Amino acid sequence: MTTDARLVDKGVEAGDRHHRRPSGIPGIDLVGTSITAAMASTTSSPSKARSGCSGPTARLKGKVEVAYENNEWAFDGEATVANLIPGIDPFTVSAHFRGEEKWLKVDHVEIKEKKLGGSRSRAASPTSTTT
Repeated sequence: MTTDARLVDKGVEAGDRHHRRPSGIPGIDLVGTSITAAMASTTSSPSKARSGCSGPTARLKGKVEVAYENNEWAFDGEATVANLIPGIDPFTVSAHFRGEEKWLKVDHVEIKEKKLGGSRSRAASPTSTTT
């Protein structure tokens, strides 16, 4: 872990960076984790956290960013699944949450079904869900 603190124009900013380490979930490690917080004398200051995850076989990789700014939480994340589900090519799921704006998206998913005498391929359209 690396810790850092510095003076900025209207206060102080501090942060941590963590090196690759176990997540507590077997086979998944946390990568690229950092937390930054600012403290100002008169205003609400932004704070951000970022983390990624990866397994030794790279079947699942992801990253997430969380921020608190102007008295509001924001979340953006992404996960890529590869060689985890037989017959499905790698795909990525993205999520976003900021105020009233919320969405979940899946990029192009290719599903391959094995048939006697050969294989058939079927592509699914991108999917988006908004709440």
